[in-house]
Amino acid sequence: MLSYIHAYHAGNHADILKHLTFSLVLEHLTKKEKPFCIIDTHAASGFYHINDERILKTEESKNGIEKLITALEKTEKNYPSLSSSRYIQIAASYLKNGLYPGSPEIARIFMRQSDHLILNELHPQTVKELKANIKNPPLIQNNENNSPQISVHQRDAWEFILSAVPPKIKRGCVITDPSYEDEDDFQKTARNVVSAYKKWRTGIFLVWYPLLPHKKAEIQFLKNTLIEESCSFSPKEKNWADFSLEVKKEESLTGLAKLYGSGMFVINPPFGLEEKINCILPELKMIL
Repeated sequence: MLSYIHAYHAGNHADILKHLTFSLVLEHLTKKEKPFCIIDTHAASGFYHINDERILKTEESKNGIEKLITALEKTEKNYPSLSSSRYIQIAASYLKNGLYPGSPEIARIFMRQSDHLILNELHPQTVKELKANIKNPPLIQNNENNSPQISVHQRDAWEFILSAVPPKIKRGCVITDPSYEDEDDFQKTARNVVSAYKKWRTGIFLVWYPLLPHKKAEIQFLKNTLIEESCSFSPKEKNWADFSLEVKKEESLTGLAKLYGSGMFVINPPFGLEEKINCILPELKMIL
């Protein structure tokens, strides 16, 4: 969707849920010295300036990550799960420097020299921003050398994902977050994630989706399709997880403001991910 530019929405409640989940997966992957690969199908700009006119126009960051970090700084002891989150620590550090880290930037903070980061972004202007932003080292140095091998592609996301899996490094994760602005985006996402999963059964797949009152059937189709495929491969045990964060009451929505929250569907979730997210979600809802 070439009309969609994520900079207008960077740091909103959807980014918080998405990047929080992504950070927990990255923490899991770094527990072993073995290299891993991250594939990001909709990488966007990498990171964002909080005073960017696009962010200021929507004020989604103000009501998202800025509101969250301010609340935690005032009453940290009331939100133990959030306050101890590595994602929150990263976001707070970037915010102090007038920035918000997107998924490529968060990945670089965790990744090591032996790891591989594969980024894809179709929008011409956004991919230029991405290439410029990743030339500099990340703001936070988690390791002695935060310099994974990075490759940037400018392709249709679904053509890209099917060509990118399975990667040469067999440990890793795919993160995908389409705009869902086209009528068939839910069907395309379901179909192509399933196809990619069939090619890389051991990969962790993170699929973000919006909560929209007029798209309930499409959302359920997406989740049912992903559940059916993941269960067909591992029928004796549940190898998926589904989280959602609602920040508005559905019945209070008016006009074009239809997004009342978002969700993350995870295939092959790391051990303990559900428990950690379920501890954090109530704290997020209290603030947002």
